Amino acid sequence: MTLRQEKKGIFRINRELNELINDFDSRKDENIIMLDGISSKDNDRVVFIDVPAQGGVQAPRVKKKLPPSASQTNDPTMQTPFGKQYGVKVNSIINDICSKADKQVIDTETTASILCDMYNGFYSNNSSITLEEHGEQIMEVIDSIIFVDTDIMSFSELFLYRNRKESFPKFFQLNSSAIDAFFSVIFKIYFQERFKPFLKFIKTDEMMTFTCAFIIKRIYIMFGDAITIFGFFLIKAVAAAGKVQIGRA
Repeated sequence: MTLRQEKKGIFRINRELNELINDFDSRKDENIIMLDGISSKDNDRVVFIDVPAQGGVQAPRVKKKLPPSASQTNDPTMQTPFGKQYGVKVNSIINDICSKADKQVIDTETTASILCDMYNGFYSNNSSITLEEHGEQIMEVIDSIIFVDTDIMSFSELFLYRNRKESFPKFFQLNSSAIDAFFSVIFKIYFQERFKPFLKFIKTDEMMTFTCAFIIKRIYIMFGDAITIFGFFLIKAVAAAGKVQIGRA
């Protein structure tokens, strides 16, 4: 009986998840008018990050969107047996991610140094990135950048393209696939570590699929319109862990 309920839950959550993704896809390119650092949307909170000059050229400020106070919402999946048992724990972990991002000020030089060192080892030296060796730095960096509102190309120019001889367009052309793979790896580690207190209770592949679909839905709801490209990297990592299909329905 329990397994039958879990299977129904997977199908229902996947259907609702696709509807949510379609809704976010239709609105993610929506322009937001900025005035004195405040979004025109009442529930958005925005801060700006000043990036130090490189080569005598001052970099543009980076926008960081912070989620509104975490939404519990009237989510029917919270009323399922799984939601009643584990929903509060999932919400607590996501709340903690939002809280850390809210309180943490990005040290751009430190962030760039950490990311460059990890990326250079990952790409140039073909060395693996592990929780044991890099876990603390990964948690620190992702906690601070997860709501940075930029695209990968712009972010790479500010935080990965450091002390290099080739032009940035050439650097990005040669490294774009590796950069995507790099962020996928560090977000996989981030997900596994951040949700470790909860994931230890998951014993079967079927339950892992259900769990990850549930987590993805709660991330969308609780991040709200503050979701960024790095929020999508987190969702991608969760989906991969649970083998959840997140393409369009």
